[in-house]
Amino acid sequence: MVGEVSIKKMLADIGIFGLGTMGENLCLNLVEKGFKVSIYNRTEEKTRKFYEKNRSLAIIPTYNLKDFVESIKKPRKILLLIKAGDPVDEAINHLLKHVEKNDIIIDAGNSHFKDSDRRYSELKKVGVNFFGIGISGGVEGARKGLSIMAGGSKEAFDEIKEILEKISAKYDGEPCFSYFGEGGSGHFVKIIHNGIEYALIESISEIFFLLSKFFDHEKISEIFNEWNKDILSSFLLSATVNILRKKENGKFLIDYILDKAEQKGTGKWSVEISLETGIPAPAIAAAVFSRYISMMKESRVKYSKLYNLSKITNFSLDLEDIKKTLLVSILLSYIQGIYLLKGSSFYNYNINVSEALRIWRAGCIIRGEILNLLYKEYLNYEDILLSNNIKNILLESFQSFLKTLSFAFNNHLPFNVISANYNYFIMVINEKLPANLTQALRDYFGAHGYKRIDKEGYFHTEWY
Repeated sequence: MVGEVSIKKMLADIGIFGLGTMGENLCLNLVEKGFKVSIYNRTEEKTRKFYEKNRSLAIIPTYNLKDFVESIKKPRKILLLIKAGDPVDEAINHLLKHVEKNDIIIDAGNSHFKDSDRRYSELKKVGVNFFGIGISGGVEGARKGLSIMAGGSKEAFDEIKEILEKISAKYDGEPCFSYFGEGGSGHFVKIIHNGIEYALIESISEIFFLLSKFFDHEKISEIFNEWNKDILSSFLLSATVNILRKKENGKFLIDYILDKAEQKGTGKWSVEISLETGIPAPAIAAAVFSRYISMMKESRVKYSKLYNLSKITNFSLDLEDIKKTLLVSILLSYIQGIYLLKGSSFYNYNINVSEALRIWRAGCIIRGEILNLLYKEYLNYEDILLSNNIKNILLESFQSFLKTLSFAFNNHLPFNVISANYNYFIMVINEKLPANLTQALRDYFGAHGYKRIDKEGYFHTEWY
């Protein structure tokens, strides 16, 4: 009896499978919050080194899956922090040899929500709970507090709720985590989060590129730092200020970084959601394509010499106009993401959009004052473009937006996301669009038919 008690005392509250940077920092976060954590990594040496560096009675190092699983209290809670895709399926298949009914496997990677739906259904058949959680906040968030988007069985959520609450970021004392429903709903919300992130990053980068033609990095960091004090205050703008100030051997590090931006898939998946649901998100799409184009470095070098359109006129913009342009682009990028979240019913989810906005206010990469404003407005206007406050911001900033856009076009500066946001806004607020000719042309060459404004039904015309 005494032996059994001592063994139970040694059992971990949760297990972490995968000791990359995120896994290591999340382990330390959990220990700090009072949890006992079992750790496992496929490379034994990594487990050994991490434990030796962070030796604690609250950390149980294990070196094979059987010991790892048996070291965790039932129902076991196993957190996967590994690369999305096949590695997750492989890890689950290995774990299924050791876990028992009602145990919980939690995938905290950037997995596709459809994969999470599949895993949820497959594991449910064998009595194991699968949970997919989207986490945002990077390495700092893993250590200090994350924004957590959870999806899986409600029963399993009740089991892991306390842990998620403790490791989540806090906004005014309120934990930034939420349960969004069954299956892959948590990963669905995370994908939209990342799509918005793509558009925000590219919006800031495009404004930086414009300013870099006229100011040095120190001055731009000062400009961004000033903007970061009011409605544009955000994690990403603050990060940009720090990046632009960073030097290496007395020179700005940003000048040594290659202008090729990779991606891991979540941005592309956001665009696929837009295409599947028919909900437009051109800013997110433009941000993804901007990264694709950036990868064409060798071709771009050749084309730049051939076309040579790089003339720049004198700087004729007010910094306030540029600031308002960034404000509009960021605002519209968020709004497109909100409408994508509202389209979750297409996948048989019922995402609580206000909850997503609420938990993004702290810990996550896209946190900022504009998001805080959108959260407050969404509580009153689920069709966010009907908000009077949002309308006033957009209209008050619109002429500045046009001036900056015109300057960028006239000086051949890339404004892919910002121009996409301009066209999105102009189209959605325009009562009439040229889609009547689009309908007519489709009928002309393909006999697809068209709708009329004066009669019900579909019509076809013999055009020739």
